[in-house]
Amino acid sequence: MKSMIVSFSARKGGNCEALAEEIQSRIPGSDTLWFADLNVQLCARCAYECIYKGVCKYRDDDLYDFYEKTRAYDKVFYIVPMYSGNPSSLFFLSQERGQGYWSENEEYYPEFTRKLYIVGIGNTNEQTSFSYPFLNLLEHSKGKMLILEPHRYGLGSLDTPLLKKRAVYDDLHRFLDVCLQH
Repeated sequence: MKSMIVSFSARKGGNCEALAEEIQSRIPGSDTLWFADLNVQLCARCAYECIYKGVCKYRDDDLYDFYEKTRAYDKVFYIVPMYSGNPSSLFFLSQERGQGYWSENEEYYPEFTRKLYIVGIGNTNEQTSFSYPFLNLLEHSKGKMLILEPHRYGLGSLDTPLLKKRAVYDDLHRFLDVCLQH
């Protein structure tokens, strides 16, 4: 089984990297990609070419290649840090800029969402909620998402490494067991 692990963290050496390494140890031969290392332009300073012409002005940056690479994998794991209940800005960037890619590759979207699994890291509560784009992605990812909320494990938001807590490790591995059965 060929798997891609994508970290949407802007920093290495923290919980997202530890989770990526743990997933990689569980699924040998997995490839890890740091979205922050890609050259992806902001969705800005354009005339809505993606809408009016069907092609994004920034089509030649790394985003299209990123999504094209996912076609070669059986499973894609997103590791998404969350702040105030919302995904990181790198995740938002992938979703916003991804509109151009998906408008040209609609036939691939159902397959992509079938092989997508998400591990979110961060505290949520009733005062903070997921963003609307994230909710849309979750709609297609039901049962394929694990949110690791540090406060539920008696940890602070930035406590590292989260995986040192046995309950976190166990929850991740139960989730991976389910993922590997699909």
